[in-house]
Formats: sequence, C-alpha cells, structure tokens
Amino acid sequence: MKHLQPRKKFVVALLVAIAIMGIFVFFLSQDFFITYSVPPPAPLTPKQGDRNPPALFIDSPFNGTWQRDTFSAVVFEEDLGVGLNESSCVYQVCAYGKSGEERCSGFVARSCNSATSEITVGANRMCSFEGRDSCSVFVEANDRLGNKGMAYASYHIDFTPPEFGEIVVREEIENYMVEARVRDDAGILGCGIYINDIFIKMADFVDDCETECRVVGSFKPDEERPQVLKMRCADTARNNADSRPVVVAVNGPPHIVSCSVYPFEGTTDILFRYVVDATDLDGDLLTYLWEFEDGTTANSKEVSRAYSRAGTYRPSVAVTDPSGRSDTCFPVWVVVE
Repeated sequence: MKHLQPRKKFVVALLVAIAIMGIFVFFLSQDFFITYSVPPPAPLTPKQGDRNPPALFIDSPFNGTWQRDTFSAVVFEEDLGVGLNESSCVYQVCAYGKSGEERCSGFVARSCNSATSEITVGANRMCSFEGRDSCSVFVEANDRLGNKGMAYASYHIDFTPPEFGEIVVREEIENYMVEARVRDDAGILGCGIYINDIFIKMADFVDDCETECRVVGSFKPDEERPQVLKMRCADTARNNADSRPVVVAVNGPPHIVSCSVYPFEGTTDILFRYVVDATDLDGDLLTYLWEFEDGTTANSKEVSRAYSRAGTYRPSVAVTDPSGRSDTCFPVWVVVE
C-alpha cells in the first residue's frame, strides 16, 4: 500500500487546482470585480481646443484704391476648426477727416462670404471725407466657439472733379495751340483735346505736377467752318471735368478771283497794266506782291509799268493776309520786243 501514496497525493492536488479555477470563473461571470467608467470630455471652450479665429479678408475693392462713387466690399471668411458662426458676420465703415474728425457707422449685420451693403461716397454720406486713407471698412466674424476674426481695408476718397483755370488758344502758322491750367487734390491722371465733342488727341503736361498742372496741345482745325474746342481732364479717382468751350473760327486764306495784264505784247515804250482781284472771308487787310521776273516788284492791286529790256516774262502776284496765309496767281506771259 505504501507505493500507492505518491499517486494519491497527485490526484488530490489536481482536484484542488480544478476547484480553485472553477471558483475563479464563477465569480468572474458574476461581475465580482469593480469597474470604473471614464466620464466624457467637457465641451470645448475658447480657451481649450480650437483657439484659432476665423480667417477674413476683403477681396474687392483692393486696399489702397481710389473710390469716387458708391461701392460694396466683397468679404471672404473661413474657419477650418469648428466652423463659422453664420450669425456673427458684421461690418463697419469709418470716415476720417484731415482735421482729425472720425465718423463711424457702427457694426451692421451682413451675410458671411458675400458683399456688404452699399457703402455710399460723398458729402454727408458714409465715406464723407476726401483724401488718402480717409475711409476704412472693418469686418468681423466668430467661429462656433466665439473666437473672433477681424480684417479691414482702407480707401482713398475723391468725389470732386478737377477744376480748370483759364484756357488759351493761340493761332500758329500751321496749327493751333491750346493751353490750360487744371488742379485737383487727388492729382491729374490725364487730359484730352476735344473738337465738337470728338476726341482728337491727348494733351501733354508741361512739367511734373501733383495737384496743379499746366497742359498743352496742338491741333489742326477745319478751315471751312468754326469749331468748338474744349479740354477734358480726369483725376486719379477718374472724376472728369470739362474746360469752358472755346469757339475756334479759323482764319482762312485769301482767294484770288482773277489776275491779268494788258496788253501782253509790246515794246519797251509800252506801259503794261497789271490788275488783281482778291477776296478774304475774314475781312482781313490784304497785302499784294507783284513780281515781274525782271528783278523788280510792286505792292499795289493795280500796277502800270514798262520793261526796260526785250524778252519774254512770266509775272506773278501773291496776296497775303495778316496770318501769313496767301494765294498766288500767274497772268499770261508778257512778250516785249
């Protein structure tokens, strides 16, 4: 019997182990062990998680551009975190005077990612002061956590057209010259010459100018009828202004109706009579110059003279007005025997 005791002890140990395992499995199936649940995270606040404000910018008109009339500012905004609060988008317009005045509209609701309402320009309007950086548009928007994004654009305002001084038209030999002085606080962009409201050419600046300029130009007028001339200038904000109109009545040349010599044949003892008939529509005082092709001249409408040597001559007469315009006529050849 003694040799059976080791086996008996082994069997007993195995039974005890199985019993312990069974008891462990039983209690495990009955939630014997206490479990602890983790509470859900608290909602994010502006100081936790997404702290980045929305990105805003004013797409048009561009910052620093000149405005002369009513406009709207196109705004883009975006939030890559929790997203925009669509009811938070607002804008404000502030005008600044040269003496330190400031007028703001207060913030006004707007639709996100769209244009503002009309921003008026002019005296007693939203952008009421003229000058550089005299009107600014501020925009704001929040994300869903209350992070605020802001942007602004500043504009130069000018709603007053250029002012003209005296305009002078001078007649020259072939062309007319026009000169004028013009000023504008925003600066002069360019000036054109107009005849009968038709653009002819651009005028030239005499020298570098900022707010006051001297501009000149030349033009060739129509010689058959009077014309109305004016200059039109635009300032940097593209406000246009016209000078006073000037009627240009072109001084036309004289016209020779006829010229003659009688007789056209003779000897050195004969007096040849030269006559010219000319008209001038402007009523100018005309001058006459006869050339007899023998080296002599005369300055009258009618001339009587003899040739000292025999020959064949081709006399001519030129009629000239005070502006230098002239007409020329050749009578018949003169034969002297």
